[in-house]
Amino acid sequence: MKLHKIDKAVAIVVVALVALLLVTPALSAIIASISFPSSGNIAVQGNIAVLQTSTGPALTNINWNSVNPGTSQTYTIYIQNTGNTPLILGMSYSNIIPAGSVSYIWNKEGYVLPVGATTDAIITLQVALAAPSGAFSGTITISGSQ
Repeated sequence: MKLHKIDKAVAIVVVALVALLLVTPALSAIIASISFPSSGNIAVQGNIAVLQTSTGPALTNINWNSVNPGTSQTYTIYIQNTGNTPLILGMSYSNIIPAGSVSYIWNKEGYVLPVGATTDAIITLQVALAAPSGAFSGTITISGSQ
């Protein structure tokens, strides 16, 4: 009879451990899927226009909507050379709040944009895995130099 009680106790422990093993990955997935609103201002330096579409209107802000820590998201913009010389494109970012929560890359660094031409560019937002919950903001500067 005593052996029967031990088997029952062992069975309860085994069931509890299996349940814990099954629940732990699910909890990890829930914790890692925190999302938060985000936006970034667009600043311009040089004889360029940054547009929402290939024909306008001007783009002054990107709303990244909700993003998750450890993920990336892309946004297509259009850059037009409004000057009278070819321009070398560049991008930088600043004023990221909270600091270190996001970074940006794009596919047009060093691209030579001919006079009067418009090109599409893809900006990629990279959200830090350790980004805190809540909104973030920052400024993306697109520049055209000679």
